[in-house]
Amino acid sequence: AFLLNRSSDLEIVDTIDNNAFEKCNQLSTIQLPTSLKVLGERCFSGCPISDVKLPESLEVVGHSCFSGCQLTNIIVPKRVKSVDDRAFSCETLTFVTILGDPSSWEGWYVFGNNENLQINVAHKLSNGKLFRDYGNRIIQP
Repeated sequence: AFLLNRSSDLEIVDTIDNNAFEKCNQLSTIQLPTSLKVLGERCFSGCPISDVKLPESLEVVGHSCFSGCQLTNIIVPKRVKSVDDRAFSCETLTFVTILGDPSSWEGWYVFGNNENLQINVAHKLSNGKLFRDYGNRIIQP
């Protein structure tokens, strides 16, 4: 996908493009750079990633970004303003924490259709339609 000469090169990466690592069967762990702002569409879709820490700098998560991954828990940082359809659609996902306000998110089924999923939001939801299909699985202040 891209060649890095030094580990410090990762700190200048602010975008991972669409489909960058899609279906990379051997990609089970990732460490995202602290400078990252945008995760493109399907950039890690279909990878066997089971754990990822999203950086505080992240603002955009594209369509199906982690779809089909093996994530069980995800913390969405406060600065994230845009999350697209099925961004975190993982059958294994059971717990989500949203630190910011997801009212500007445009995606449908952002977390897929997992019946075992629990969503913890730090702010009272103002956009009821966004999470309507998750019903009582949402914990909010």
